[in-house]
Amino acid sequence: MTASPEPLAADWRTEIDYAADDCGVVLSASGDVYIRLAEQAAASVRATNPGLRVDLFCDGEATPGAFDEVHVLSRSFFRPKFEAALRSRFQRTLLIDVDLVLTADVSDMFWVLNKYDLAACQVQNRNQRFANRFWRRSFPNAFPQMNGGVIAFRRNDKTTRFFEDWQYLVAEVRKGGADQPVLRELLWESDLAVHVLPEEYNLRKHERLYTSNWTVPAPRILHSQRFVRNAKAGKDISPRGVYGWPFMALLRNQIRGDKQLTSDSQRTAGSLGAILRRRLFGGRSGLSS
Repeated sequence: MTASPEPLAADWRTEIDYAADDCGVVLSASGDVYIRLAEQAAASVRATNPGLRVDLFCDGEATPGAFDEVHVLSRSFFRPKFEAALRSRFQRTLLIDVDLVLTADVSDMFWVLNKYDLAACQVQNRNQRFANRFWRRSFPNAFPQMNGGVIAFRRNDKTTRFFEDWQYLVAEVRKGGADQPVLRELLWESDLAVHVLPEEYNLRKHERLYTSNWTVPAPRILHSQRFVRNAKAGKDISPRGVYGWPFMALLRNQIRGDKQLTSDSQRTAGSLGAILRRRLFGGRSGLSS
């Protein structure tokens, strides 16, 4: 006789209130350039996800009020996100790089963590050399690298060991270098429950929007190394400066027409363009009103 499948826990299907359920965004930055970018990323969180807490782990001075809490890094390692992940005060953490902005509601990423230990997007530019690097062994193309710049995770013993192992292997064994080949291998060998997020939760190839139509969901997160390049060159680090006005106009239309956004986003769709223009798209820093 075939056993009946174990029923799903009720909370797996229950939407959470991220303002009341110990959820938060965590950024990490080493150096003034990266702290400045982290402040812009935090401003984008506040503009698009009001009430969601944002913490920074850094080795310098952040603008007062830019974050809910600022924590001093114990070491200035070029991958401070490992320490930030391990020291996060939240039960559910959205760990993000500084070279990105949130453009829409991401609360459902925390809902996913009711069931899964960790959620991330696959690397999108998989034909590039970096995406085909391995560490100690090769893998099938059907199991590509995951992008380490946007990771949602639930704190438990398994994820704690995972980040400890990732940090040790990158910092102490490899002595730096690319961390995504290590991430790929650790995920392959782990027993974590991992969810692969749709690419709009960490959109790297923004040009795809130019050839899309109303059937394609709007990006929730825009992620580009151009933010860092512009910051180091003293150029405009706002999304407008990185992506240009034509793309930002297209993005606003995509957000307004996205039927998959949560109810809060749908209710504010009419004013979202103004919010983003005021909080993100104006001024050289991307933070001016």
